[in-house]
Amino acid sequence: MSYRIIDDDTERCQKWIHDNYNVAGTDMVVCIGLENNDKLVAVTGYNNFVNESCFVHYYQKNGAFIPRSYVWFTQYYPFVQVGCKAMISYISNDNKEIERLAVHIGFKKVQNLKETNTALYVSKADNCKWLKLKVKCYGII
Repeated sequence: MSYRIIDDDTERCQKWIHDNYNVAGTDMVVCIGLENNDKLVAVTGYNNFVNESCFVHYYQKNGAFIPRSYVWFTQYYPFVQVGCKAMISYISNDNKEIERLAVHIGFKKVQNLKETNTALYVSKADNCKWLKLKVKCYGII
């Protein structure tokens, strides 16, 4: 298996989100993708950059392996390159795989929105354990 981080083809990643998850408005999202053998298996999208924060959206194929270097880069981009101090994510209470990923990455559930079966999660730059790690990020992983 060969993995590669895609940080220079937002349009392709937007299309992958739209085609696989039927999400509208993907043209408003900046994306980072993860390829395995030339096929996207995960995409992280960012939008609504306001007041040193942004919304983040995680998409991955069921059961896809996510390398540490990809997780690191999905934290490095908003917190270091963009300068955000917090990332915000709404996650469906039914999406246990993404919920586990978010918690593993360092997101904390701050509110359960029962009316919409959704929870609000936040990750803060000053608590980001991933930025302290040194990982190989570009090219074949």
